[in-house]
Amino acid sequence: MDHNNLPYQVVRSKRRKTAQIRVHAEKIEVRIPHWVTDKWVEQWVSERSEWINKKWNEVYKASQLFKIQIEQGSFIPLLGKSYQLSWHTVGNTSVMLNDEIISVSLSGKSSKPKVEQVKQKLEAWYKQRAGEYLTQRLDYWQKRMGLYSSSKKIKGYKRRWGCCSGTGQIALNWKLIFADDELIDYVVIHEIAHLQHMNHSKAFWLLVEQYCADWKRLRKELNNRAAWLKW
Repeated sequence: MDHNNLPYQVVRSKRRKTAQIRVHAEKIEVRIPHWVTDKWVEQWVSERSEWINKKWNEVYKASQLFKIQIEQGSFIPLLGKSYQLSWHTVGNTSVMLNDEIISVSLSGKSSKPKVEQVKQKLEAWYKQRAGEYLTQRLDYWQKRMGLYSSSKKIKGYKRRWGCCSGTGQIALNWKLIFADDELIDYVVIHEIAHLQHMNHSKAFWLLVEQYCADWKRLRKELNNRAAWLKW
């Protein structure tokens, strides 16, 4: 697809000193210093059209590959593995993991569409597992790195996998439960490293690399799974 068929959004900032193009599956984002002219932006985007088209195709393919579909018989992720989804109506509601199947039981009392009910039950189930597993990984890596957060939370973000605040609070996205251990640990190490370096300086990345030598590959793989954030 030609990038010209996609909307591109110009984001101006008084703090920004350089121009940057961010390519998402649904749009192109051009981040620029506040003083840059519209004419310069148009010319710059045009000059980089070949790169934009290539990048967009990569992003779009990844978004389709990792898009989670709530349908009978579809496959959904859990800790890096795919499980077939099945649901049926019985007396009580529950979510069960059996071999290679995630089975959702519905009560039949709700008037909501079945897909909406299933997604709601799955989300609660995923969040419970994420709360336990991600907290465990955070505790493990804090001890390994000798850096400790002031508090920890499991949250639901649409644009990020984790966050470390200026007060030392670490929040992890429950949707990380879709990913395998390598990707989860990369995010956890990344956020813990921010307890020492509240930036993305060279010193920050050296600290990350000390505990996650393959962080560049993992960061790229995580970016390819951005569709998971759309849950």
